Amino acid sequence: MARAAHNIGFEEDIKGIFRQDDRDCMLANGFPQFDLFEWPSVRAAARRILQRLEDGDMPPDGPLPADVVARFRHWVEDGAPQRRPETYAAFFRDLDSFTEYWDVYRLDTNGRFMNAVTEHIFPKVLAPWRDYALATGPEKALRREALLAVLRQQPVSEAVVLIDQLQAELIGTHFGEPTAPGGNGVLEAQLAFGKDTLPLDPDRDSRLGTGDPRKPFAKFHRMDGAVMWFNWAAHVESAALLEAETGPRMAARTLLMAGICGGSAMDFTFRDGRLPTRSEYKRDEATERLIRGKTETLSTNWTAAVAELHDLWRIAASPLVANKFFAAGIGRRIL
Repeated sequence: MARAAHNIGFEEDIKGIFRQDDRDCMLANGFPQFDLFEWPSVRAAARRILQRLEDGDMPPDGPLPADVVARFRHWVEDGAPQRRPETYAAFFRDLDSFTEYWDVYRLDTNGRFMNAVTEHIFPKVLAPWRDYALATGPEKALRREALLAVLRQQPVSEAVVLIDQLQAELIGTHFGEPTAPGGNGVLEAQLAFGKDTLPLDPDRDSRLGTGDPRKPFAKFHRMDGAVMWFNWAAHVESAALLEAETGPRMAARTLLMAGICGGSAMDFTFRDGRLPTRSEYKRDEATERLIRGKTETLSTNWTAAVAELHDLWRIAASPLVANKFFAAGIGRRIL
């Protein structure tokens, strides 16, 4: 999958191309009407706008300079992101700096965030969450109670809350509060993360020695182990269950869960050798629009996002599909 090469964002580099008169003209005369100052509107009409720019009949008082048209073309070719792709990569770089790469960037944390993941969340939460997410009918309530019993153990709950707080704080730092305009930037980050279109990270790669087992993955911002999408979801849902799906961080959790649904769907659809996802998803622009639209809808509905994620996990963990990315023992237990 070709990753974004030009680091062009709508807010930083495209919105300023258009003047108020251009906006007013399109609002009054566009077929259909669209707002040149609003990213969703321009994204939806991007190829039509590009054609008009290249033909020289937009704006109406004369063509734009060739370098400006080229900038718009590159932006469209890179997926028409709201922000520069480096902005999205920075979120994952920061998140990883507290966890997997803490010894490279955050020695001051003494590894407490990574320890929370490896000592409590992964070994204690993942198995009961997987059983709960796979369950249907009356068994689901029983599996939920079994998961809650684990989550209520003090070391586990403290670990889950620690990572939950970190993620919410980083969303606020990089994208603003989840309820504010731009808060949904985390969705764009997760979709690009899933499709593997974020810029490479040569600095992180350069900091690791050749013998470091993280070295082959350090320069990428993507999900290297496909099942990790569901490990991430297990933590996000567990944090919500601990607070009875309430509290000030629910907006951030909902964004994350919706983004995991969309990001994993992008990943499994557009990258080779991954887990199965919905059969209707194909490698085409129509599917990308479908996944994007569903992700945006789920981003304000926690219950729907969780239901979708559980469906996606049941598909990915299907006993009909043997997959090398399953964690040890998971395939045997499902079968």
